[in-house]
Amino acid sequence: MPRQNRHQPTLPCIHWPHLHTLADGDEHFALALLSSFLADGDRQIAELRQVIAEGDYQKAHHHTHQIKGSSANVGALQVEAIVTRLDLYLQSHGASSASRCDVPEPDLLVSSSNSSDSNPSASSEMSSDEYVANHLTELEKAIAQIRSTVAERLAEVDSPQSRKHDPKERHIIRE
Repeated sequence: MPRQNRHQPTLPCIHWPHLHTLADGDEHFALALLSSFLADGDRQIAELRQVIAEGDYQKAHHHTHQIKGSSANVGALQVEAIVTRLDLYLQSHGASSASRCDVPEPDLLVSSSNSSDSNPSASSEMSSDEYVANHLTELEKAIAQIRSTVAERLAEVDSPQSRKHDPKERHIIRE
């Protein structure tokens, strides 16, 4: 059974300086990169959930590897950290497990406030199914946080106020 990680640091959802460099200062391009990451991420997470439920840990590793790479490329630090922990767990526990992991649907999962990774008062051990389900939930929440951030920044960039001040500067990413 996995042990609880009581001292996990909080990472920013997006490492903006990395994304600034990648987008060469173009706010719309940066947000387009994140939007593309989100679209692909939704598909990858759905497929990851499916292959884990089927007990195909080799395919699960393939999906976690893809999600790790794409999240690192756009500076999605929380996503990268969560999927790295999940991948390591699946590699060490999944291959030796003869039973398949039953992964509940997202609305049936424990909320992040009850996750043993973030709640020191939670039990110090949990089942494999709970561990995997909690990490998938945290992954989906991190993706949702990025989606919300992208929507907020798009609204900010496209607002009349941002264009009124200096139209030439409206594409520059602000920290």
